[in-house]
Amino acid sequence: MSDKVTRVGNRIRELRTRAALSQQQLAERVGATRQTINAIELEKYLPTLELAFKLAHTFDVPIDTIFLHPDRRFSSVLDLKTFIPARDFALSRAFYREIGFHENSATTEVAEFQCGSFRFLLQNYYVQEFAASFMMQLLVADTSAWWSRLMNLDLPQRYPGIMLRAPTMQPWGLKILYLSDPSGVLWHIAEKPAEISARPVSLELKA
Repeated sequence: MSDKVTRVGNRIRELRTRAALSQQQLAERVGATRQTINAIELEKYLPTLELAFKLAHTFDVPIDTIFLHPDRRFSSVLDLKTFIPARDFALSRAFYREIGFHENSATTEVAEFQCGSFRFLLQNYYVQEFAASFMMQLLVADTSAWWSRLMNLDLPQRYPGIMLRAPTMQPWGLKILYLSDPSGVLWHIAEKPAEISARPVSLELKA
């Protein structure tokens, strides 16, 4: 380690705490020592590119959201999430867990859900006019796989009032599966045809 180390901001401690990992546990996952993880968190050590990618893989986030360039550390955007309304907070939480989203955390007022590296906040707040016009797009690799899974869950019978429509090609070039949640929020679960998409975002479905 050189005497002068360029200080690069990072979110290792924040992400590690969110994942409920100790420094030792994180070190074992990425093949480093606890002292190395501690030094990185204190901005006293710059990880190798290989270690940086291992950390990004462990936390399932893009590498440039972990490390901040010295010139941008105070102005760089670290995160962006939308708030989705819930008429029945408990019911909506159960719905999103069931269709494949992971609930990272929850209070009586808000819950954070994640699919792949993408997240949103479900809020215990509801305005009918707002919810009825609220839409989300989820770009996936295979809408047919999502359709098969959602049909197997028998959602319309168990969550009366929701809408679930089979994937269909739309005039604007996307194959879309429409799904509404118990509050009326409409999800466009979309897929780009292979001929016009180099590589669509792939999000894993929970078993």
